[in-house]
Amino acid sequence: MERRLLPRREFLKGLSLIGAAALFSPFLSACFGKDTESRPESEPEGVAEGRPESEPGSEPEGRAESRVEDREGPMTKVSLIKTTDRADGVRRAIALLGANAIRGKAVVLKPNFNSADPTPGSTHIDTLRALVDNLKEMGATGITLAERSGPGDPTQVVMEKKGVLALAEEQGFDILNLQEMADDGWIEVHPESGHWRNGFRFPRVYAEAESIVQTACLKTHQYGGHFTMSLKCSVGMVPGGGQYMQEMHNSSDIRTMIAEINTAYATDLV
Repeated sequence: MERRLLPRREFLKGLSLIGAAALFSPFLSACFGKDTESRPESEPEGVAEGRPESEPGSEPEGRAESRVEDREGPMTKVSLIKTTDRADGVRRAIALLGANAIRGKAVVLKPNFNSADPTPGSTHIDTLRALVDNLKEMGATGITLAERSGPGDPTQVVMEKKGVLALAEEQGFDILNLQEMADDGWIEVHPESGHWRNGFRFPRVYAEAESIVQTACLKTHQYGGHFTMSLKCSVGMVPGGGQYMQEMHNSSDIRTMIAEINTAYATDLV
């Protein structure tokens, strides 16, 4: 496939119409200036093994890009699919990436169930169902959905309204309600030169995960402003309803603080 630089304006315009998937860990490393071993563009970090093979001409219709403007370090591959079928879009977007970092790993899955509002207010149940199916086909040894909702309805209520609990029984994945997690389920994170006064608590299940997959909603933010792709989804990993959300939402550094949550972990797939 011929590669070209995708202008930022064209990329963001396209996101209003399509589903997107990305191999994202290298992007975060580049954003925050972490030293990472550089790899050839054809071998993104963490995805060299298990690469699916395809016959010539069998690639799914769509576009896969491996260029990021004005960035140094490892490249992030992003696939773009225009479709009205969420299940088909998820499958094709993942296939276009041409890599499998999931095989043989237990996956912790982070959706966006901040509320039970319709998409893009929260992850569509068809998207979640298709993603879980694809992760199983990619060789995940287990899947745990770990999430916290709020403000508003408790996490348990949101998941009931969205049909997540019934889907978990249907597809055989586990659910970890971060809102009801005991103290020993959290670790303390203190980002270097961070903007959180005393750092923040972060779920141990994500800190110790073999593989992390995230599916964010493509929307702007009431308080954080701007469009941060998947970064804002990580706020649901920090305890809600207390000091952390008050500190973040009252800070002029809210966007930086959101970004700093993402330094606590790395994803295999967004």
